[in-house]
Parts: sequence; structure tokens; C-alpha cells
Amino acid sequence: MPSGSRYSGSAASGSGNPTGSTSGSSTDTGYAPPRRSPTDSSYSANSGRDPSTTWMYAADARAQQANAPTQQFLGVRYAGYYGNKDANGNPCFPLSIPPESIPNPRRPGHSSTGWLHHPLIPGEQATYVSGTGRPGAVRSVYPPSDRANFDVMYHDSGRGGDFSKATYVPKR
Repeated sequence: MPSGSRYSGSAASGSGNPTGSTSGSSTDTGYAPPRRSPTDSSYSANSGRDPSTTWMYAADARAQQANAPTQQFLGVRYAGYYGNKDANGNPCFPLSIPPESIPNPRRPGHSSTGWLHHPLIPGEQATYVSGTGRPGAVRSVYPPSDRANFDVMYHDSGRGGDFSKATYVPKR
């Protein structure tokens, strides 16, 4: 997940100033708030970047996924079809859920076997709505019949922006 994206765990807890004073910065007091790190279950990118900027809480992913679309609509980018194939037709990475037949809204009566994918926004619980801002790098990938059963993937800058599967990290 690209540095500087909304997929960041750098939000600090606390004011950064233990005295409560509003003058000066946290560096003026010598106090630096601790960096946020996942302690509950989370999804992590395997991108080789600083782990504090490449994860999201699994609870946030589940909350967003609960209202993800279960079909594609004409003129709406997400949910979109995801085939999990590279240029040679080989699977990009293993998914934990089997593909399903997904109707093509542009060609009534036609369908493709695959999954739907939808943006996940780290640090949020509300489901992304197409056209309301940048979708970021993180996506859920799921069968239309069971959106509660999903994997998480992300646009991997180390792979030219192609998707890579995020790793589920259980609660410690």
C-alpha cells in the first residue's frame, strides 16, 4: 500500500502534549505520542514497507463489508468484477473463497466466473460509496452470494499497482 495513502496507521492517540497546553508542539515538550500499532485482528500488506503504515483493523473491514454491494450496476464503478487472472490467464494469488457466476450489467444474459471487489478505507467503518472520493488502494474481494466471506487485497506499488493479497493477522 503506497506511503501517504489513506491506508495509514500513523494516527496518534492522545493530544501529543501531556500538560494540556496548546502552545508549542509535541517536540517542544519532548513528548512524542506512541505510534499506533495493531493489537486487535488486522489485515497487513506484505509490501516490505513500515508495518505501521500498511495495515487496517479487521473490525473496520468487516463493518464496511457488511454493506458492500452484492451486484454490479451500470454506470457505477464499485462493486466491480474481479477475475484474479494475470495477462496469461493464470491466477494472481490464491483466494479463500470460490468464484461465482457474476452477471454482466453491460451485456444482459452474459456472466463471468469470478468475484466482486469493493474499496475498503482504513480507519473507517462506513462503506465506501462510488463517486464520493478516492477509493484508496485497499479492496475487499468476495462472492456476491456471501459478502461476509471475503479476502482483502491492495494495489501493490512493488508490483506496478497490480493487486496483492493482504495477510490476516489474528488478535495478539
